[in-house]
Amino acid sequence: FEQEWFDLYEAIEREDPTRATGRAAIIDRTPSPRAFLRATVDGVPAGVGLGVLWGAYLGIFCMATHAEFRRRGAASGMLRAMAIWADMNRARTAYLQVTAGNLAGLAVYARAGFQTAYNYPYRLFNRDAPGPRQGLRA
Repeated sequence: FEQEWFDLYEAIEREDPTRATGRAAIIDRTPSPRAFLRATVDGVPAGVGLGVLWGAYLGIFCMATHAEFRRRGAASGMLRAMAIWADMNRARTAYLQVTAGNLAGLAVYARAGFQTAYNYPYRLFNRDAPGPRQGLRA
């Protein structure tokens, strides 16, 4: 686990800081080999990505680019770097997940050759919502 990488990821994503410990624990449990990538533009941190190898597969996670550096090649560069690293380690297939509303990400991934394999709904648990789940603990 690389704390400096995680801090940059958190700064870009602007997630709820009260949940950072949980997110860090999940990332820390990703199996090795894994690669924590950082992209820079003109020497300034611009983006991050996480590549995880699992046999012949490369999982691409935590891709995030600072808004002011988007459309300047940071994500494409990280994807190329991960592909080279995966090839050197005999991985032959890459996969990732992206939200349907992330049009910029979808465009980057399409240019890199990714195609939609499937869609699925993503639900968030709201412990304060009334209804049949009320009283349950998460």
